[in-house]
Amino acid sequence: PVPDAKRLCDTLVSRYKVPATQSLLLSDESLVRLEQGISDFLRRLGPPDQLLVYVTGRAFRNDQDTVFLAPKNFDYSRMDVTGLSLQWLVDQLEACKAGEKLLLLDANQVTDGTDLQRQPSAAEMIGTLKAPPGRAPLRTVTAVAGTSEGQRALTVDDGKHGLFARLLTAAYAGAADKNRDTRIEPTELFTYLNETMPREAARLSGEQTPHLTLPDDRPPRLTDDAKKAIRRLAGHLRATRPAQETIDADYAAASELAGKELEPRLLYGLLLLKARDREKTIP
Repeated sequence: PVPDAKRLCDTLVSRYKVPATQSLLLSDESLVRLEQGISDFLRRLGPPDQLLVYVTGRAFRNDQDTVFLAPKNFDYSRMDVTGLSLQWLVDQLEACKAGEKLLLLDANQVTDGTDLQRQPSAAEMIGTLKAPPGRAPLRTVTAVAGTSEGQRALTVDDGKHGLFARLLTAAYAGAADKNRDTRIEPTELFTYLNETMPREAARLSGEQTPHLTLPDDRPPRLTDDAKKAIRRLAGHLRATRPAQETIDADYAAASELAGKELEPRLLYGLLLLKARDREKTIP
């Protein structure tokens, strides 16, 4: 992982003339150093900035389906205390004010051991991320995972480098820049990886494909106020003899807040059916 990260960092700095103050390489660091270094670096960024984060190494999933990256002094039996939560990292990236944010996730190369079932593919790691109610896990961050579901990362050069890292380095060295504008969009990068990685993996008698997750920043389908109004309308279903004027008022309020969503109309229909059935049972 360390040579992979350094190689990619050197390529980005040299080709794109990135100033030293705008690049950060954290290799074989402690958990505290990782958290401090990442937080301090991201805090300096603003809307004009483009952020690229490359993560490589080992990662493990606990019984609660939470993924932890393994820093220096990682303890497998205490991963929730000694590991760097992937959720924490993504939350930091989401909170970062950079205008463009790209996460490149490269973890868990081919190996053996009793802990293999705890080492998900990079795509599966992305799949464990939690989101605020009604939102997507990735809202402003684009993620490219180096392995798809069920895969393990392959190595090249007699195990000295990862396949994903080598192709990333080649991509940013110019191989993915098809239009030669010295700017590689995330989709442009993924297209290159998707074309070259399966072919290179086959030469290694293995299988490895990248996985792209695009950000989804659409607002929640229902606001908190709309949900409260809908719950208030639904509460009439439990009432013995609710007043129709109260139902109508709550329905109007819920409909206005929910816009074109169907919940208020469906509930109102159920309430009308309940009222009709109740009238039929009155002697």
